[in-house]
Amino acid sequence: MKTHNICSLYTVAKVNHFLLVTSLGTNKLGFSGVILNSSADRLVLLPKFVLGSPDLKKEGTRSIVGQWTSIQYFVWGSGVKSSVEEIAETTAPLTLMEEFLAKIPPQRPYISSPKAKEPDTEAVSVPDAVANPLSSPPSKPGDGKQTKISETVPKPSVSDTQSSVSRVDGFSQTTSSKVERPISPYVAQVKKEATLSTMDDLVRKMSKFIFVFLALIPLLCASFSPERPSDRRVLVLLDDFAIKSSHSLFFNSLKSRGFDLHFHLADDPKIALQRYGQYLYDALILFSPTIERFGGSVDAAAILDFVDSGHDLIVAADRNPSDLIREIATECGVDFDEDPAAVAVDHSGYAVSATEGDHTLIASDDFIKSDVLLGSNIIEAPVLFQGIGHSLSPTNNLVLKVLSASPSAFSANPKSKVTSPPSLTGTSISLVSVIQARNNARILISGSLSMFSNRFFRSGVQKAGSQTKHEKSGNEQFLNELSKWVFHERGHLKAVNVQHHKVGEANEPAIYRINDDLEYSVEIYEWSGTTWEPYVTDDVQVQFYMMSPYVLKTLSTDGKGRYFTSFKVPDVYGVFQFKVEYEKLGYTSLSLSKQIPVRPFRHNEYERFIPAAYPYYGAAFSMMAGFFIFTAVHLYSK
Repeated sequence: MKTHNICSLYTVAKVNHFLLVTSLGTNKLGFSGVILNSSADRLVLLPKFVLGSPDLKKEGTRSIVGQWTSIQYFVWGSGVKSSVEEIAETTAPLTLMEEFLAKIPPQRPYISSPKAKEPDTEAVSVPDAVANPLSSPPSKPGDGKQTKISETVPKPSVSDTQSSVSRVDGFSQTTSSKVERPISPYVAQVKKEATLSTMDDLVRKMSKFIFVFLALIPLLCASFSPERPSDRRVLVLLDDFAIKSSHSLFFNSLKSRGFDLHFHLADDPKIALQRYGQYLYDALILFSPTIERFGGSVDAAAILDFVDSGHDLIVAADRNPSDLIREIATECGVDFDEDPAAVAVDHSGYAVSATEGDHTLIASDDFIKSDVLLGSNIIEAPVLFQGIGHSLSPTNNLVLKVLSASPSAFSANPKSKVTSPPSLTGTSISLVSVIQARNNARILISGSLSMFSNRFFRSGVQKAGSQTKHEKSGNEQFLNELSKWVFHERGHLKAVNVQHHKVGEANEPAIYRINDDLEYSVEIYEWSGTTWEPYVTDDVQVQFYMMSPYVLKTLSTDGKGRYFTSFKVPDVYGVFQFKVEYEKLGYTSLSLSKQIPVRPFRHNEYERFIPAAYPYYGAAFSMMAGFFIFTAVHLYSK
C-alpha cells in the first residue's frame, strides 16, 4: 500500500525520473507493478542474489547497464535510447550516489535563454524525502516535515514552466521543472578542443615574442661588458642646451663611434644615475662648469660613487668654476687655482690673432708622449686653450698631465696687476689631465669648456714666435683621440686562457712536486674599439710566489697574444701562487693569481744513492776497513 501511494504521488506530479533501492523482488511483497507500467524513467538497484521475476524480462522495458560487487542496477523506460556507460567495475571503490546519477545522460536538451539575466532566488518547499532521496521515507505521507530551501536558480525559459500541485494526499508543494543538467560528453569535448586551440594560439604568440626578444639581445647588450668594454650609454649634463649645438662636432664624433648620448640640464629634477641599484649609464660628461647644485638624486658623492663602481667621467671647467666642480676635481687629485678670477696666461706661447688680446688664448703643443693615450698619429697643430689652469695633487700618483702649459705661463687675473707671485707657474700648470683609478675607471679633467667647441675645432692657429700657420687647430684630433682612451676604446687589456702544467703534459695538475719542470702560459688581448686584437709587448713577467717571489721570469710571446715560459719548481714546498701583475702607462692593469701547492719527495721517490753523499759513504766504509786492519795487526803482531 505504501509503495502504491508513492507511485501515485510521482505519477500525479509528473515525475520524469524515479529511483528505487530495494532488496525485494517484483512479487506482491516487493515494489508495485505501477512502477513498471508508468511512463517515467526508472532506476532500480537490487542486491546480486535477487534474480528478479519474469516481469523484469519483458521486451523493451529494461536495460541492464552494469554490475557492482554486490548490487545489480537497471534502467527502465522506453525513452532510453542509448545505454549508460559503466559507472563502476567489479573491483572499483565505492561511489557516491550523486556522482553515480551525474553519469546518466539527460533525455531532454537544455535550452538556455538568449540573454544572461540575474539569477532569481526562489523558495522551494519540499518534503524531506524528496529533498534527500537517500534518506529513509517517512512512515506516513503526513509525517514528512516540510523544509523551506532557498537556492539560486536561473529564471525558467518557455520550455521550463513552473508546475504547481495542490492537495495531493495532504502535500502542498511548489516545484520548478527546470533542473541544472550536467554537461554532456560532446559539449565537454568541444570545450576541451577550444581550450587546446586557445593554448596553441598562446604558445605561437609566445614563440614569436621569444624570437623577437632573442633577435634584440645583441642590441640590448650593447652596454659596457667584459666582452665589449667600450662605454655605450653616456649621460651629458649641460648648463644650457645651447652647448649641445655649439659643441656638436665633439658630440657627433661620439655618436659616430656608436655612443648613445642622453642630454639633460644639470639642474633637471628628474635625472638619476642609478635605479633599483643598477646604473643607468656607463659614462658621464659634465659640461656644466657653473652649476651650484645638480638636480634629482645626483650630487658630488653620487658622482664619486659612480666612478668608484668602474664608470668613466669627463669634467670640463671654465673661468670661475663652481664649488661643486672644484670639489669633484679635488677628490680626483686635481686642484684648480683658488682665485676665482684667475685664468692661464702665457705671454710667449699665446695664439696669434687679429686682436692682440690679453694672451689668455693659449696655443699649447706640450703633449704627453704616449701612443695609447693620444694615438699613433702625431698631432701637428697646437691645441687652443682658454680657461683655468690646475695643479696635480702630490699625494696622488694616478694623475697624469696630458696637456701642459709652457715654462712662461702663469695663472692670474688678467684684468688686474700681479702684486704677488702667482700660485701656479710654468710647466707645473696642467691644462688637461687624466686619471686611471685602481679599478680601471678613467677620468678626464679640462680647465676649458671652449676647447671642446666647434669654434676651436675649426679655427686656424699660429703660435707666437712660430712662422707656421695651421689652417685647423689640433683640438679635434687631440680630444677625439683622448676620448677614445677615456671611453676604453684603446688601452683596455684582458687576459684569458691562463694555463700551467708539467713539461710534456697537457693537463693542469692539482699539486706539484719540488724540482718539477713546468710551463706557464697566458693570452693577452687589447680592445681596439670594435674587436679584440693581440697585445704584443716584451715586458710581461710572471712570479712563482710564496711570501716573496722564488721565481721571476719574463714571458716570451709568439706575436699572436700568447705569452709563455718554463722553469723548475724551487726546492721548497708549501703553497705557491702564479702571479702576473702588469701595469703600464695608459693601459688597464692586469692582476692574475692562481694558487698551487708544492709537496716534497715521498720516502720512495728519493734516489737510492745520492751523489752528494758519496764522501760520507766513503768515510763510513774506510772506517770499517781500517777497523778490521787494525784488529788483524793487533792480534797477529806478537
